[in-house]
Amino acid sequence: MASRQVRPEADFWVGIEAGIDEDMTFAWIVIEHKQIRGESRSASIMIPEKILAGIREGRELGDEMADLTGIDNIKQQGGAIGFFTNGVLTRTSVYQQALILALVPIKHEIYKELNQIED
Repeated sequence: MASRQVRPEADFWVGIEAGIDEDMTFAWIVIEHKQIRGESRSASIMIPEKILAGIREGRELGDEMADLTGIDNIKQQGGAIGFFTNGVLTRTSVYQQALILALVPIKHEIYKELNQIED
């Protein structure tokens, strides 16, 4: 909604929000186009209890991961997912999949037809 308010003339509005639910981290991606809305959630990864303890004290995952790994600005270097998968997956790669999936209701004609959505 914030992106729509800032740029009401845009063709698409995208919101990405990462977070933690219980012991898992993941992101939600929402894309809006005219009256069509697509949503998807990224893959998730369990967070070790030692890191969760710091988060419960009010610290961010990125700060906890930087302290654990010694990697400054780890969010832009693969994130927790990149670190724990040894680079096989990265924060960017799992967000990319969720972004593509969030576009399905907007871009796929059969999906729009089945849901009676007019573009």
